[in-house]
Parts: sequence; C-alpha cells; structure tokens
Amino acid sequence: MPYEANGIFALAWRFGVLKAVIFDFDGVIVDSEKAHLAMFKKVLAEEGIQLTDEQYYEKYLAMDDRGCFLAVLTDNQEVLINRQELIERQNFLQEVLTNHQGLDEAYIQSLVSRKSKYYNQFARDNLPLLPGVADFISSAHAHGLALAVASGALRNEIEFILDKYNLRRYFHTVISAEDCSKGKPDPEPFLTALERLRALRPELQASNCLAIEDSFHGIRAAKAAGMKCLAVTTSYPAERLAEADRVVPS
Repeated sequence: MPYEANGIFALAWRFGVLKAVIFDFDGVIVDSEKAHLAMFKKVLAEEGIQLTDEQYYEKYLAMDDRGCFLAVLTDNQEVLINRQELIERQNFLQEVLTNHQGLDEAYIQSLVSRKSKYYNQFARDNLPLLPGVADFISSAHAHGLALAVASGALRNEIEFILDKYNLRRYFHTVISAEDCSKGKPDPEPFLTALERLRALRPELQASNCLAIEDSFHGIRAAKAAGMKCLAVTTSYPAERLAEADRVVPS
C-alpha cells in the first residue's frame, strides 16, 4: 500500500467528502492472492482439473471460494463427467451444471473446506501484510474515518490476519463471504459494509466512501455501489484497473 495515498485521504477528509474507507482484503491488506491461487490449484488438481494462472486472474480472482469452485466446475464439466468415480453421476452433472442453483452443494462445500484447510495451514507463517498497509490503516483511523473490510474471503481467514497483526481494533465491521449471497463484481459486499457502517454513522452515504481494490471485478463492484475506488497494482497492471478513480503502484 503506497504511503502517498495518506495525503489523498487527509485532504478528502479535511473537506468533509471522505468519511469511510472500505478495504478489499486479499491483495489489498495481505499479500495472499498467490497463496489462494496455489490452494485452488491443489484442490482442483485432486479433482482432475487443471487451473492456469491466466484463467484465475482473468475470470476467477475476485470470486469467493464457493463462487470460484462453482464457476470452474461449470467451465470443466467434461473433465468431471469423464472421471471414473463420477460416471454414475453423469446424468446428474450434465443436468445441474447448466443450472447453478442445482449444483451439488455438499460437493462444493467439501471443496471449499479442503481449500480453506490448506490455505490456513500455509497462512500461519507465510502471509505478510502488504508494505505500508498497517501505517495506512492506522492513519485513516486517526483521521476519524470509519473503516470496514468487504471481501470474498472466509471470515476466519480475515480475522486470523487482522488479529495476527493487531489490526482488528481499527475496523468497525468486517464483511466476509459468509455475509453475502452474491460476490464481486456484484456490489452486495460493499453495500452490506455500508449498511453496517450506517448503524454507527447514520449520515454516511455511498458517495462518502472510498473502496480500495486490486481487481477489475472489485472496482466494478465498488462503482456499482456508488463509491469512489482507489486501485493498487498488486494483482493486475495499471491498464487493467483503469475503471478506478485512481490507480497507484503497489
């Protein structure tokens, strides 16, 4: 997280425009996008599906775990159907993969749980904060801004990092995958965060909020929620983040 952004926040706060900052989590607070990709690859490989870096960054990165597995399975239904142990489910898979509402939820959740287990084992010792982010969060809090996280990550993943680095005390609310029925690029995560913040600051409007994102899907979610968006180039080059109001280097 670039230190120069602190000056932007201070100026906006001084003029009464900015009253809240809503952070994405992976790739914004913690350097974890590559770890998520590695664990998705591991679980999917166990299911006979190969996920490339290009596929992940182009289509799946902004999704929560359930949404990612659902989308990848849908895109790879022939691989699943051809697996020997799933032959008996062939008719079922052919039917449900055309309708997300019918996909075997128990199977999806088993993949989510397995990926979460692998990720949490890795995260204990291997996930650093992004440079400058702790000072950035502390400074925003000191300026009186309401702070929230709006992420597709699982709650335990978010809270582990916030607790590990003593950051949870700065945040008024944390929105995780468990809090939303739709993930980014749908605006629901940001709108849910705004609703929670309004319980503390009823005057707060979307136009008073700045979202910080690292993906074009996240930017679209923030803009659809009516918020300004600052993008950081931790996961994508600046040209892929051009829909943000401002793009800063990581």
